[in-house]
Amino acid sequence: MVYTCGANRSVKPSFISFQTLIKFLYTGDESVITDISCIDDLFDLYCLGEKYELRGSRNLIKEVVTSFKINQENWIHILKGIKQHENTFLFEDLCDILQDKVQGFLGCSSQESYLEDLKESEDTDFCFWVKNRIQKWSRSSSEIPSVEEQSSQFEDAMKQLEDTKTLLTNTKAMYEDTKVQLEDTKVQLEDTKVQLEDTKGQLEDKGSA
Repeated sequence: MVYTCGANRSVKPSFISFQTLIKFLYTGDESVITDISCIDDLFDLYCLGEKYELRGSRNLIKEVVTSFKINQENWIHILKGIKQHENTFLFEDLCDILQDKVQGFLGCSSQESYLEDLKESEDTDFCFWVKNRIQKWSRSSSEIPSVEEQSSQFEDAMKQLEDTKTLLTNTKAMYEDTKVQLEDTKVQLEDTKVQLEDTKGQLEDKGSA
């Protein structure tokens, strides 16, 4: 039996997928899903969970995929699953999780080792897709600063913040000093005004005498 899964995608789930789903529905045993190690079955089950609106099964599958172990034996097969399903909106979350995990695995491996594994694949279109994807990941990784760089940038930003804080404190102090000087000048001007008034009065008195 073929089901339409997601946007314009037809899937014929495997017998194991149907069997697993039925067992999960009748027993409620989560281990029948969490023990699955075949990525193809997980995609099939996720599709069936969407078909029958079984949110619990879909959440379990996400947990399984999140804890999925990527190694030298399965990373190519995982990427084939991603390539097959990544353009289907339903599988976007699963593909993103798996892609991050494969990217992390390849980041810890030498380029020669995984390119050697690709040579064994006869699917030239897939090999080309993988190489382009790895190059994209490499460019993306090079644009992300390392932990040490991020720490250094944070320390520089904190130092600039402290310098700015000190500058503001000094500016405030200068403003207060200037304010005091202006007050003193004002007082002096008032005194001078009084003296001028007194001098004017004395001159007027002498003139009248």
